[in-house]
Amino acid sequence: MTDKLGRHGIGVGLTQYGVRDLLILDPATSAILQREGVVVSPQDAATPQGKAELRQLGIGTVINYTVYLTSGVTGSPTATPHTPATSPPASS
Repeated sequence: MTDKLGRHGIGVGLTQYGVRDLLILDPATSAILQREGVVVSPQDAATPQGKAELRQLGIGTVINYTVYLTSGVTGSPTATPHTPATSPPASS
């Protein structure tokens, strides 16, 4: 399967309260490429938080998603991972 950026991966899902949470993983690194929630059973789509309005949505409706571009280790929950800068091409 592919994520919203067209990257190919392996999907793993868990269905609860009428919504399937799907992770798309990079097959080479196991990195998360994307996470999304999809309505699969509108009659069961009421979460413990009382989201009964999900019952009005059709099967296959994507209700949320996150695309992951980078990941890394930080020293703070609010910091973003450092992305190495690309070096300029060598000149002769």
